[in-house]
Amino acid sequence: MQFSIDFEDLERKASDAKMKVILWSNPHNPSGRMWTEEELKHVAEIVKKYDLWIISDEINCDLIRKDRKHIPMGKVMPDYKKLITCMSASKTFNMAGLMFSNIIIRDEKIRMQYSERDKTIGFVNPVSLDAHKAAYEKGEEWLEQLKEYLDNNFKYVKNYLEKYLPDAI
Repeated sequence: MQFSIDFEDLERKASDAKMKVILWSNPHNPSGRMWTEEELKHVAEIVKKYDLWIISDEINCDLIRKDRKHIPMGKVMPDYKKLITCMSASKTFNMAGLMFSNIIIRDEKIRMQYSERDKTIGFVNPVSLDAHKAAYEKGEEWLEQLKEYLDNNFKYVKNYLEKYLPDAI
């Protein structure tokens, strides 16, 4: 069983004049489903067709299965001005309490409006900044070990279910 997108339903909802924005999770949270480039392009076509905003939550993009590659929505929509991407090392490195993220807003006017309203713009906790910098610059070996550990846990659960609860699969 795999989580999938009902593209007909998505397009029907996107065509509603009241629809203004799609909140997208890439990879999908909580399933961890990695979207294919073809699926991402299909979503992008719908978004563009109805001139919608798309906020792509890519905070889990580093915490994926070993030997898999995340495809950012920004790669699929390189020139689309109504794309906002949210990323952070917080989930992958268990630093959510440090409250630090990267919000990439292509549209300059919207970026300025966001900056004017966000009460934390201009105030960055130096511990948060250093922790995220360290995670990105020095955390690769730890992250690869974590991915291997998690992949082994998935294998263990799969084998257990196959052996003791085959109807659960």
